[in-house]
Amino acid sequence: MSTSGRGLIHWWVSNPIAANLLMFMVLVGGLTSLPDLDKEMFPKIPRDVVQVEVPYPGAGPREVEEQICIRIEEQVHDLDGIEELRSFAYQGMGRIEIEVADGHDTQKLLNDVKSRVDAINTLPVDSERPRIKEVLARTQILSLALAGPMAEDDLKRLAESIRDEVIGLPGVTLAEIGGTRPEEVAVEISEETLRRYQLTFEDVVAAIRRSSVNLPAGEVREQAGDIVLQTRGQAYQREDFERIVVLRDTDGTQVLLGDIARINDGFAEQDLVSMFNGKPAVFINLFNTRNPDVVASSEAVRAYVAEKLPSLQPGVELVVWRDLSVYLGSRIDLLSKNALGGLLLVFGLLVLFLRPALAFWVAAGIGICYVGTLWLMPYLGISVNIVSLFAFLLILGIVVDDAIVVGESIYSHHERGLNGNDSASLGALAVSKPVTFAVLTTIIVFVPMLLLPGDSSKLMAEMPKVAIIALTFSLLESFLILPAHLRHMKPEKEATWLFAKWLQKARNGASRWMKQFADYQFRPVLESCLRHSGTTMALFLAVLIVILGVFFTGWLRVAFFPVVEGEYLRASAELQEGVSFDRSLAVMRQIEEGVEGLKQEPLLIGDDGRSVIENHYAESRENIVSVVLELSSNETRSVSSKAVAELWQKHIGAVENVEDYRVEYTLMGRPKEINLLLKGKQIDELRLASVEIESLLLEYPGVFNVSSSFRTASKEIEISLKDNADTLGIGLSDIAGQLRNAFYGVEAQRIPREREDVKVMVRYPEAERARISSLDELRIRTDDGRELPFNAVADIAFVPGYTEIKRRDRKRMVEIEGELVSGAASADEIVAVFMRDHWPELVQKFPGLTLEIDGAQKDQKAFEIGFVQMMALALLAIYTLLAVEFRSYWQPIIVLSAVPFGIAGAIIGHILFGKEISMPSMMGVLATAGVVVNDNLVLIDRINQLKKEGWHAMDAVVQGARDRFRPIVLTSLTTFFGLTPILFERSAQAQFLIPMVISLAFGVLLATFVTLLLVPSIYLTGERIRAQFSAGQQPIARSD
Repeated sequence: MSTSGRGLIHWWVSNPIAANLLMFMVLVGGLTSLPDLDKEMFPKIPRDVVQVEVPYPGAGPREVEEQICIRIEEQVHDLDGIEELRSFAYQGMGRIEIEVADGHDTQKLLNDVKSRVDAINTLPVDSERPRIKEVLARTQILSLALAGPMAEDDLKRLAESIRDEVIGLPGVTLAEIGGTRPEEVAVEISEETLRRYQLTFEDVVAAIRRSSVNLPAGEVREQAGDIVLQTRGQAYQREDFERIVVLRDTDGTQVLLGDIARINDGFAEQDLVSMFNGKPAVFINLFNTRNPDVVASSEAVRAYVAEKLPSLQPGVELVVWRDLSVYLGSRIDLLSKNALGGLLLVFGLLVLFLRPALAFWVAAGIGICYVGTLWLMPYLGISVNIVSLFAFLLILGIVVDDAIVVGESIYSHHERGLNGNDSASLGALAVSKPVTFAVLTTIIVFVPMLLLPGDSSKLMAEMPKVAIIALTFSLLESFLILPAHLRHMKPEKEATWLFAKWLQKARNGASRWMKQFADYQFRPVLESCLRHSGTTMALFLAVLIVILGVFFTGWLRVAFFPVVEGEYLRASAELQEGVSFDRSLAVMRQIEEGVEGLKQEPLLIGDDGRSVIENHYAESRENIVSVVLELSSNETRSVSSKAVAELWQKHIGAVENVEDYRVEYTLMGRPKEINLLLKGKQIDELRLASVEIESLLLEYPGVFNVSSSFRTASKEIEISLKDNADTLGIGLSDIAGQLRNAFYGVEAQRIPREREDVKVMVRYPEAERARISSLDELRIRTDDGRELPFNAVADIAFVPGYTEIKRRDRKRMVEIEGELVSGAASADEIVAVFMRDHWPELVQKFPGLTLEIDGAQKDQKAFEIGFVQMMALALLAIYTLLAVEFRSYWQPIIVLSAVPFGIAGAIIGHILFGKEISMPSMMGVLATAGVVVNDNLVLIDRINQLKKEGWHAMDAVVQGARDRFRPIVLTSLTTFFGLTPILFERSAQAQFLIPMVISLAFGVLLATFVTLLLVPSIYLTGERIRAQFSAGQQPIARSD
């Protein structure tokens, strides 16, 4: 280390007050930051998406696509900063999602999109104003399920009052009501009534707008003061609308709206039913958009629920549902126990081989690093969540490594007879260079984790942030605080207390065993390996090839997302578009009956007589059915979520006549392995091509459950004008407008109620809109007052219709997915063979279509490419750093030789635990690359020191390995055992991160053998080769 570095360490050792004050400042800073830390289940992932929504009431998907989506796409597609353009055309709604490219300012793109969309003047007259916004991440606290035998309007009114009350609770900034339909006032007039009174829908709408109005009329300015003029005639309730005058005769006779129309003050005609535990339900979803503390917010909401329940009528329940704080709180407790367990294991190992005082201060360094990290987390936007909490546990054994090396070095100098400032300064100084570079190399491999692509990588980004902060504090603590505390160590005396005597005896025994093992077992093995260094390197290489061969030959399954069982099970069914809603309700009832059967299963009844099923929620929305089960936590039940899902499927039985049906039990969903995107312009070509691709994929071994987003088309009636219609003064727009008025309705006005604008719609009665024969009775009215039969001026034809059209980058698209059985070829291999053997023929058959990988498969490919690039850059950075410091091109290669064996150790760990290689596993491998080189650094630095002192290469290697045997073994064991508690964690969220821990723990364990046996062999071989090129220079021999 430089002179300034030596002086810095010596100054802090000589000024223990400064060291204590620094430690005190870190502790105070960390403790005072605790109240400012956000607490949430998972970190918020920035969406970087600008969304444009345009309601187009009554329009079908094709019209929405043509009139809304395409026009907006053409207007914005050339803006800078767009990564991808996605459009969705639904019944009555168009949505465009603009994904922002990495590094581009989302707010600037949002403003640019607003300017472009506002400039469009060709959107349909009947469409509503575009809604443009940035899609923001927000933290959901929980949901309140309000369920009971009440009418829908009463249930919604009660939910609205509860919403208004909870919005003022601590930590609740937003409350939304879900599971209910929007309110609507429907004025229904039959065709027969219109003809009898010689009215049109426009006449009725005009009467409503003329009478139902609140309008300010200015003010009268008198000397005594101003008086406001105001007309107030707005109709709010059904009775108000019934009194509106539609017709008035000269004799004073009036025809009121209530005389000719049925006025229904209720809900919009949407197919939606929500149930909770078998009762009609409405949900109040609670969010926090700033400084979330889900634990405190949940406590406040639960206290409110307990106070509110007695005031509810019998049979009505208010249940806390999807409370994330329960899981966050339990995870905090579990992780605290695991961290404490890991800390005790680490401390126990240190006490066995080091003095208790030394073990205490080394272990105390972990706490200082943790508290220092908590101090900076609020300023760096890091919250307390599952990922950051696991990061603390992950780095438990890593941050202690440098303290162990520094403390062991000080202890070794103390054993040689040095005391006080001398042992502390010289001991810390002796290992200052390898420890500093070890920390820097570890930080280097954590940095690329921040740059990996994909939302899953962003979800894990807080882990490397926490690790980097903790490693920085670890380095400061090891050189500025720890030596100042160890300077007070006195020569060890004989213990007088019984426990102290026992501990001293055990420690002396462990220390003697360590020394004897190093001298009489390890040293002979090492000398043998060095004498046969070629054979040693060949054996290690052979082991590496075999282990990597196990991976590359497909013995170990690879999946982008690990299978993580969740605590919520979901059964979903998608029926054919346009199917009767009664059929959707029948499917929902069938799945709910399966829930009731499931509750009777003896396997799911706990010792307390309660079922593991706590609540269940069912919803049927048009042709989509969803039923969700809430299970007790994974830690409190013996049966797995997968087993519950299989039993549920058995009780549900066969679900017939559905497009898609599945029961999911994983935490984050299990995407299918094969994900393809078919794009083109003609929807019929897309349909035919997708069907053919599906059948071809099913021919490959191991491929099953292939499906596409293209659903069976529903029926649609297409209207066209008869040839003679023009002679009658009728245009297609006249027919379309009057049809729309009759069947969809005319929006007369919107009236404000509470926090909702209620539409007033004028149209046919529901019975007339429910039968096609009403078209024969419809009369098309001309400007001169004539009424012509619909079938006299228009023809109808039944054509396929779709309830959704998806577009990607200005082309229509169909998503094709497929699953693979275990042991089958990879998705990339299957897709590559398909593109080679079948796609050229399909392109000739369907020119203009394109096929590309998409979804999880695309994300996996991008992640793999990014991972390889980032790992290569990290290794290159480490090599450069070490080459400059060692002033050698060769020695950094020796240091990095542990990296491939760290990867091999990760593979062994996954085999032992029966885990598949996944994205977290690969991130663990990246972290392992930085950790496994640390011991090599310490070893090679010591060998270089001995060589500078004149030792022969062979003796220097042997003695260097002997000198560093204890710190190398201790750092490896503390890292491994510090991670051990998490390996056996059963919580659902832990399963997603356990593969990363397996990679790190077993990578470090195997790399230890590489450090102690292979690295010395490589080093000595390099020295022998170098000596051959330096003939005549005889190294100075030195005995032990």
